[in-house]
Amino acid sequence: MLPAGSAVEEYAATTLDGATVSSGDAGGVLLVGFFSIGCTHCTTQLPKFAERARGHAGGRDLVLAVVVADETQDPKPYVGPLTGVARVVHEGPAGPVAHAFGVTGFPAMGLVDPDGTVRASGSQVTALPQDAPSARVAAPAEATAGV
Repeated sequence: MLPAGSAVEEYAATTLDGATVSSGDAGGVLLVGFFSIGCTHCTTQLPKFAERARGHAGGRDLVLAVVVADETQDPKPYVGPLTGVARVVHEGPAGPVAHAFGVTGFPAMGLVDPDGTVRASGSQVTALPQDAPSARVAAPAEATAGV
């Protein structure tokens, strides 16, 4: 996944429940995770990601999980733990959402600020800092200056 400070490319996809998600949707810090069927490390990180998602500020609307599987693989074992805690997209290898986030290996996860800038990324949930307000949000004194 793209490193901290990088900009996520534009993307649009349809979730498994029929909703559209896109790069312009986030109204807060987005928690994102990419998991590939058959990836051993993904099977250990997916439950940890789901647990982190349960407590993510903004709830399900600010959590995006992408399950990568080709047409011969069943994504259901990965989708189940994510349903209810994330908006889930299923795409094939080299899919558009994984491409937009620069994913080259699995698992990949990150935090993305509302402006599309990656705040943190890694291959383990523990690589991500706990939710915190964006550094780009003005401090109260700055927000009222000149009013």
